[in-house]
Amino acid sequence: PADLGDRSTAAAYAAARRYWQGKRPLAITHTPPGAVGRGQPARILVTLESDPLAMVNQVAVFYRLSGAGAYSVSKAAVGGGAVEIPALFLSGLGGSKGVDYYVAALDDREGELYTIGKPNESFMLMVGGEPAEEPGITSRPGRRVAWYRTWWVWAIAGGVVAGTTTGVYFGTRGGDAGAPVVHIPSP
Repeated sequence: PADLGDRSTAAAYAAARRYWQGKRPLAITHTPPGAVGRGQPARILVTLESDPLAMVNQVAVFYRLSGAGAYSVSKAAVGGGAVEIPALFLSGLGGSKGVDYYVAALDDREGELYTIGKPNESFMLMVGGEPAEEPGITSRPGRRVAWYRTWWVWAIAGGVVAGTTTGVYFGTRGGDAGAPVVHIPSP
């Protein structure tokens, strides 16, 4: 208030400085999971390093398919260990896909108090594991390709289309035998 005066303001400021002396500001850390096998949950260890005002209620990991739209979220209580990105989400991804994520400390109303990363500056974890084998041909060791995705099938298909088109064109032109004769008089 304006009527408090300089002495009261200085006293409140000095009390606040004494309270904060030696205390760390709000901080969290996380341990990235590295590569995660498909069909397994990704466990991201989030640690509350400092919360001097006891404002953090839970920690969260926001995640999405790399470069996709909106983020989904998984939450855990403070001190609850790792936050999991569900196996169900990761099992739907093909081999070697990336997942963008960032970590946040949330208050009791789920407001973000502190973040590591941001939606537009997120971390990435890789979802690996071997994809389910499809019937087909192996073009490179360890990689199976469906027969209709091989280069030679499309080369043959292109040759058939080009040959058929050429045959239809010349077949419909006809010969010169029935062509009308036009005489042009000379001067």
